[in-house]
Formats: sequence, C-alpha cells, structure tokens
Amino acid sequence: MKRGFTAALMLVAAMSLVGCDETTKVKKLETAEIKGGRPFLLHFLVKSWVEKKNYRKAFDFYKREGAAYNLGVMYVNGFGVPKDYLRAYMWWSIAASSGDKDAITYLSLISNRMTPTQLSQADELVRKCQANNYQKCD
Repeated sequence: MKRGFTAALMLVAAMSLVGCDETTKVKKLETAEIKGGRPFLLHFLVKSWVEKKNYRKAFDFYKREGAAYNLGVMYVNGFGVPKDYLRAYMWWSIAASSGDKDAITYLSLISNRMTPTQLSQADELVRKCQANNYQKCD
C-alpha cells in the first residue's frame, strides 16, 4: 500500500512540476495504474479543494464518483450548493442503505430537525433518485 501511495504522490509531484492543473491531475490519476495509491491521492486532492473552499469542484467530483455520504455533507453545509436538508437527507439515506454507518448517524440527526412534510418530500426524492438509477437526482 505504501509503495502505491508513494508512486501516486510522485506522479502528482511530477505533474505539478510540468504545470498540470488540478483537473488534469485528477484525469491522470483516474487512469493511472497505481496499486493502492490512486484512492488516497484522489482523497487528498479533493480534501485540498475543500480546504481552499473550492466546494463546487469537490461537489462535482463527489457527484461523478457517486459519493452519497459526501454529497449529503455538502448539502447540509451549503458547500458548493445551496444548503438543503431535503437533499442532504436524500443522499444520506442512499448512503445508509448501503450500510454507511456515518450516514445512518447523520440521517437520524437531520430527521430530528425536519417536519413530517419535509421527511415525506425527502423520501420522495430518494424514490425518484433510485428510480432514475441515481442519475439526475439534483
């Protein structure tokens, strides 16, 4: 695992030296054949976007990757998108259905802040998203 991470880190460092932008880095990492390193490096790259408050770029990446828990976090905080408890609930519900323990916890917390009408609307969003095979959920 350490060897793959080191190889991936070297790849990003090399791309930085030749002036690759972050979008190019992500594309190259997505196609790189680096055992164990790619997921870690993509995580750090997205984390750097969040730290730099480039939330939209992080949101778009999470959406493309189907990272439902992270999309819920973006919506509940209004990072890169308008703050929206219904959509946060929807994404956490989807993540929870896959067994994500953090999503289960946050789903419980957010539902305590929502009215019965909002919960019903959020459940409908979940059904529509699932019916559309998780496409066009926003």
